[in-house]
Amino acid sequence: MFDGRPIETLIPAELRFDLIFGSHVLEHQVDLVGHLQSIEQLLKPQGRVIHVVPDLRTCFDALRYPSVTSDVLLVHHKRPSIHQGKQVFDFLSKCIDKNIGYRMHDADFDGAHFSYELSQAHAAMLTSEGGGQPYSDTHAWTFTPDSLRLLMLELRLLGLTRLMPTMVSPQYGNQFLVEMKRAPSGVDEMSTEAARQLSQERFELSRRLRI
Repeated sequence: MFDGRPIETLIPAELRFDLIFGSHVLEHQVDLVGHLQSIEQLLKPQGRVIHVVPDLRTCFDALRYPSVTSDVLLVHHKRPSIHQGKQVFDFLSKCIDKNIGYRMHDADFDGAHFSYELSQAHAAMLTSEGGGQPYSDTHAWTFTPDSLRLLMLELRLLGLTRLMPTMVSPQYGNQFLVEMKRAPSGVDEMSTEAARQLSQERFELSRRLRI
């Protein structure tokens, strides 16, 4: 049973992996940045990470917005052991009672309702902020292919991870696939041209994601 400690502390130091695979797990992490850092430590130098990630537009998260870098940074600096605050409220306040498994269009929302009252979401948020609360699972983070690519790029530019997407698939069914590898150098060792290219990619992704 996982007890909240960093994953790398639970695995012998001599054991490192060529491939780490996860399916529908990123959205459940309490500290997403900390989780990515742990995964990075467990990879061999040429290792790969493959994650299958739910696309928020295909499930009960369909009325939510993609998670942004500021959200994951705030949680990472706070280092809670359970889901708290904004992540709890956003999930419960916008969760709907439809989970159809493909990208939802206007007609698909006919007959749908919120799964929880707004007051329930607020109460759960306040409770989660109290001490000694048990873990309660939630979709803390929501993604589309472009939003996850942008998040990883910004974390890379901030020096918080060297994991970078090498392939992000289009949405298929209720999910998409991302492959990540460790960049060969830290952000401080990045060439001026490489930094310029990442900055331009960041701009283009941000532009595509604007409302």
